Formats: sequence, structure tokens, C-alpha cells
Amino acid sequence: MRETTAAAIADAAVAGPAHRRDDPMQAFLRGAYEVGRKEVTQHLRTKRLLIIGILFVISLVFVTIVLPLLIENSTGERFYDEEAAEAPANQVFGIYLGAGGIGFLGGVFFIQLLAITLTADAVTSEWSHRTIFLLLSKPVTRSAFVLGKFLGSFVTVAVTFVSLFILDYLALLAVFPGAPSGADLGAFASALGILVLGAAAYSGMALFLSTVTKSSVVAFILALALWVLVFPLLTLPGQLIFMADFNDAGPEEVDPTDMKYEFWSYLDPGSSMRVAPKNMLSEDAFGFGPSVSRASGAVLALLVHAGVYVTAAFFVVQRRNFE
Repeated sequence: MRETTAAAIADAAVAGPAHRRDDPMQAFLRGAYEVGRKEVTQHLRTKRLLIIGILFVISLVFVTIVLPLLIENSTGERFYDEEAAEAPANQVFGIYLGAGGIGFLGGVFFIQLLAITLTADAVTSEWSHRTIFLLLSKPVTRSAFVLGKFLGSFVTVAVTFVSLFILDYLALLAVFPGAPSGADLGAFASALGILVLGAAAYSGMALFLSTVTKSSVVAFILALALWVLVFPLLTLPGQLIFMADFNDAGPEEVDPTDMKYEFWSYLDPGSSMRVAPKNMLSEDAFGFGPSVSRASGAVLALLVHAGVYVTAAFFVVQRRNFE
């Protein structure tokens, strides 16, 4: 089945009007498109997308709709601060993205998990099934192959969570009182933009790891290790420097947004993604110490992460002998 699919991609990549066949850019774009289209189709058929998607929906509905209504009906207290925002939907959705300390139920967690799970075997699966030889034996260049793999996984992740979030946001507007202002809608849109870039960064990271090993399991473990262990550890120097200055100078003299602390947070794409919920809330509810605080810095950091990892994947695939 995979060989048939690979053959169809390769044939489609070289098909087209005769006057376009000798155009390298047209051939490159056509090859990347066909590889990406096949990748999206395969993701839509996999159980992992279905399973993670179901868990995603459950967490989304529970945290943003069920839990607020349960709290309000049982205690009489609002899940949100009525004085903090005219449109509670933004505040409730922002709490879900940050998950208020229960990260495994939050939207950022599921976006990262989905990107890693769908992309970590992007190259290794083709290699282990020997379909990569058929793909690369046709005029599907290695660069087009890598770009198509990245775009196929990234687009699947982005379309999945953006669709879910928009539907949930519309439901929140119906469930909770108040109408969003232009600023509220802008904050929601900017949060989605940051999360899309975050999905690109994690998809790029997982894609790169799938090029440096032949085992899908190893690539997935390496991606999890980077996500859970390495990235958080990279932010540790900023935390230590901040705590040392905090203890010496006191809270009044230390600004956690100072670049000498905050720079280290940019090394973790997850830290940059957490600017999205901050953007939607009227106050910082995400702990003590340095973190990425500006949307512009988060956007730049995520673009750099995605660019570095995808470029590294291009470099490895161009030079690797798939035998």
C-alpha cells in the first residue's frame, strides 16, 4: 500500500503540462505539494490523531464549559472575574490554554503532543517501509520531500486545533454573558497565531529528529525528551540568575522581564507558546519568575525554532545515505 502511494506521489510530481516539466521551481513545488497531501491523508486515517483528538475535545469542553458551570452551580462563584473582562469567554479560554497549573489538561499541552506524535515518524516510517527509495528515485527532490513532510504534519495539527478552538470560542460566547470587543477578538486571534507558530516549531523539531535515526520509536523518545526535559532545563539559568538577584536586591529591584533573565525562556518554544494565554488574560496567572512576556519576542523565537529545525532536517536528508 505504501509503495503504491509513493509511486502515485512520484508520478503526480512529474505530471503536468509539457512546458512546465523542465521548470525546477514548478517541479519542486509540485513534489512538495504531493508529498504534503499524502501526509495529510495518512494522518487523517491514523488512530493516533483520532485518540489525541478525542482527548483534546474532552479537555477543551471540560475545562471551558463543564467545569465553570459546575463551579457556578455548586458554589455560586464565577469561574472568571466579572470585573476583569467584559467578555468572560476570553478569560475562560485563556485559563484553558494555560490550564492554571494543570498543564496536561491545557490546550498548549495537546498542541505540542499532537505535533510531536504526528511528525516524529515522518521520515523514519518511509525509510522502514522502503518507500523512501521509490519517492527519491523519481524527480521528487530531497528538499521537496522534506518540505512536503513538514507542511503535511504542520497543516494537519494547525487545522485540527484552530478549528476546535474557534468552535469552542463560539460556544463560550453563547454560554457566558457579555459580547467581545474588538480588542477581545484581537487577543483571541493573536493567541491562535502564536499557537500556530508553536505547532510549527514542535513539528519542525520532531521532523528533524525523524531524519537522524532510522527508528520511529527512538525519534519519538528523543522528541519527548527534548519537550519534557531538555527545553525546560535550558530555561534554568535564567531562573537561577533571577533568584540570585531577587535574594540580593529584593522584589522591588528585580524585573523578571529583564532580557538577562528572559533570554533563557526563549530557548524553550513551550515558554513562548505560553504567551498566548497571557495575551487573553488581564493579569499574569502563570507563576513567579522570568518567562517570555512579549508577543513580539514569542513570535520571533518560535519562527527561529521552526526555521532552525526544518533547515537542519533539509541538511541531514540532503547528505544522508538511505540504505
